[in-house]
Amino acid sequence: MQKLILLNVYDDNDNIVKQAEATPVSIKYGAVRKIMKLLKVDKVENTVDILTTVSEVWEELTVILSKCFPDMTEDDFDNVKLEELIPAVIAILRMSFSKLGEIPSNEKN
Repeated sequence: MQKLILLNVYDDNDNIVKQAEATPVSIKYGAVRKIMKLLKVDKVENTVDILTTVSEVWEELTVILSKCFPDMTEDDFDNVKLEELIPAVIAILRMSFSKLGEIPSNEKN
């Protein structure tokens, strides 16, 4: 059983105005490779480095997130807290990797 992945959308007063549930998707390797850079934000030296790293993968990230959270709009993503977004991205990547484990393998190949 897969864990439920949720994203909260907040208003200006930090009230949750929408909650979206992720649906399973297949993620292309190039997008995963770029997003893996994002997962290393704890190793950067300052806020400028974090913002640079996030901005480098933002387009790929929003494409994946839009597929995973089809009920979300571009404005909705602007109102998600970063500290909730990053764990959701990690969970989505884990979900994608767990699908790889389900692929049958042929020992002769």
